[in-house]
Amino acid sequence: MTTGRARAAAGSVIAMVAIAAASSVARSQAPRTSPPPSPSDAASVLDARRSELENTEKRAQSLESDVKSLDVERRKINERLVETAALIQSSEARMSSIEARLGELEAQEKLLRGSLNQRHGQIAKLLSALLRMGRNPPPVMITQREDALRMVRSAMLLAAAFPELRGQALALVDRLNEIVRVTTDVRTESDRLRAETQRLSDARTRLAGLMETKKQTISE
Repeated sequence: MTTGRARAAAGSVIAMVAIAAASSVARSQAPRTSPPPSPSDAASVLDARRSELENTEKRAQSLESDVKSLDVERRKINERLVETAALIQSSEARMSSIEARLGELEAQEKLLRGSLNQRHGQIAKLLSALLRMGRNPPPVMITQREDALRMVRSAMLLAAAFPELRGQALALVDRLNEIVRVTTDVRTESDRLRAETQRLSDARTRLAGLMETKKQTISE
């Protein structure tokens, strides 16, 4: 009887040990779950996400600002293009007008010089009178404005010194004054033409630069 109880007790102990061992093995084979993040780790992740969002918003604002700046720059370039094109058109019109005026003046000058050349004998007679006065006569042919001015002064002297030559001298003075006026106008118009040509060249250069700038802004 005592032996049976001992065996029963031993069996109970063995069964309990087996159950404990099985439970331990089951716990060791069960999947492990990660521990929940600590409050400090969660705060760090939140800060990182917030910083990333702020950077994205800043980049978006910067891009929007760049687009607006490009739009403003393009409008300014377009305005300058229109102004420069109008300047070129106006300059070309002025050049055409100046060239036409210059052509007319040069034709007048040619006619006046031809008229004086036809009066070569009369002028030679007047110059002989100047020689008799002991003065240095002007050149017979007018090649420069200064030559015409010298003739005007000499003709005025002749008109005063020789009454019989007064009519011829005064007629010559009128013709010479006309040559002086036309020659002066030719010189003035030539200067205007050179200035307008330079202005037109500058405007075309500026237009080419604006077109290149506009091309670059569009490509951006």
